Amino acid sequence: MIWLAWAAPVLAIALGIVTLALVRSRHTHTQRTTSADTERRFLEATRVVGDGMALWDREQRLIYCNDAYRRLGGLAAADAKPGDSFRDITTRWLETTAAVAREDREALLARRIATFTCADGSVAEWRTAAGHWVRASDYRLSDGGTISIRRDITDLREAQDAVIASEQLMRTAIDCLTDGFVVFDRSGYLVLCNRRLRELYPGLAPVLVPGASITDLLREAEAVGEVLVPPGSDATRDAISQAVQSGQRWLVITQQPLPTGGTVGTRADVTDAKRREREQQEMTRYLADAMAEMGRAKEEAEQANQAKSAFLATISHELRTPLNAILGFSEVLSGQYFGPLGNDRYEEYITDIGRAGRQLLRLVNDVLTVAKLQAGEMQIAPTEIVIDGLVRFCLHSFSTLIDSKSLTINVDLATETIVGDLGALREMVANLLENAVKFTPAGGQISITSRTIDGTVVISIADTGPGIEPDDLERVRDAFQQVGSALVRSEGGTGLGLTLVDGFARLHGGRLELDSIVGQGTTARLVLPAEPGAAMGDNRD
Repeated sequence: MIWLAWAAPVLAIALGIVTLALVRSRHTHTQRTTSADTERRFLEATRVVGDGMALWDREQRLIYCNDAYRRLGGLAAADAKPGDSFRDITTRWLETTAAVAREDREALLARRIATFTCADGSVAEWRTAAGHWVRASDYRLSDGGTISIRRDITDLREAQDAVIASEQLMRTAIDCLTDGFVVFDRSGYLVLCNRRLRELYPGLAPVLVPGASITDLLREAEAVGEVLVPPGSDATRDAISQAVQSGQRWLVITQQPLPTGGTVGTRADVTDAKRREREQQEMTRYLADAMAEMGRAKEEAEQANQAKSAFLATISHELRTPLNAILGFSEVLSGQYFGPLGNDRYEEYITDIGRAGRQLLRLVNDVLTVAKLQAGEMQIAPTEIVIDGLVRFCLHSFSTLIDSKSLTINVDLATETIVGDLGALREMVANLLENAVKFTPAGGQISITSRTIDGTVVISIADTGPGIEPDDLERVRDAFQQVGSALVRSEGGTGLGLTLVDGFARLHGGRLELDSIVGQGTTARLVLPAEPGAAMGDNRD
């Protein structure tokens, strides 16, 4: 029926011709003149019509055909003459024009004769050897004859082929998308979707076909545990994007209404991104918990350190009183203030008691000083100090040991004075000298220098002792730490000397630097501001 519209004008012409023939056979001679004129006009009309037209009698013989009919059939005038049968003309057409293999010609001839005989308007299409497409249909007339219509539909077929190719290209393109793609019409029926969408919804893949209703899809999705967002809801009146979990996957669903109704949507798999986000959140929580735990541990350590410092200060204070008594009585006994002891061995014992007591008192004083430094309770009283006098005072304390080991002492004090706490500076220099003298082997050298560099005073004490391992350089600053070989540790000591030096240096706004090469010796440097409180780059706070 769809092709009756284009066939109607030609059919009217054909009917006119039939009428003309009937009139011509029944009317008088005078009427024949009018009929001839009418016939001429109809024939002229068929010649200018672009469609081919042929008129057949009830015995399927050609009455008339226009030039377009012959041209579309690739027939010469001699191949389609009035009186020729439909079979003969069709056979000639198959032999000369139709792009049909020889073995298929009989079958096509039989089909054409069958449709021609039925003459019910059925449409047949074929391609000519020249590459043109022709559409033909046949209609029964009231007198038992037949009218055949042919039309060149090459442009139409090419347009259809272009549409099909374009559709195939579009489908191929959307199948190449990494995201799922889907289109629903205004009534909620699936128009198309790509391969990726079926992969994202494996449980729905069998029913994701054009024409499937969203109602059926939602029902099926619920049955298989998938999540679909229905189109056409309030949420999709404008473009939206939301993340939903479907099965084991996280999908970002984006939907956009179409101007003609319906929706177009995408489905992006963000499972990996969600997993990374979750891992990052877990790591953030873990780090936050770890930081909180570190904060609690630091607070507990500070509290424990304060408690330790308080305990050491208390116990040191309590030890000093009996120690002073012991030292006082040992001095009285050693001086025999109240008469002779009666035995020379007693004098040796009393001397040993005094020496041990003084060592213990020094240890107690050092512990008390360290506790005060760590608690921030130590104060300094700055004064101008002559460095030469300070160094020589400290050297004098170790003169006996220096002489016994035949050590060479080199002193080069380019800087003459420094402002600082006298007691603290004596403690620092004395402790550094004690280590140098103690650990330098017999016949070794100790060099003492002072320099002013960029507003700081640097007092260096270098020895030729055994040196310190690189891994131990930081630990030697810690309280009660003794590092090095067993031979070095056998020299004794409490392990508080460098702790005190480091603490007093910080208290002055300076720092203690240590350089050492195993087997060659150690250099300790006191880097102090020219005046306490002056800015320095690094005091290791």
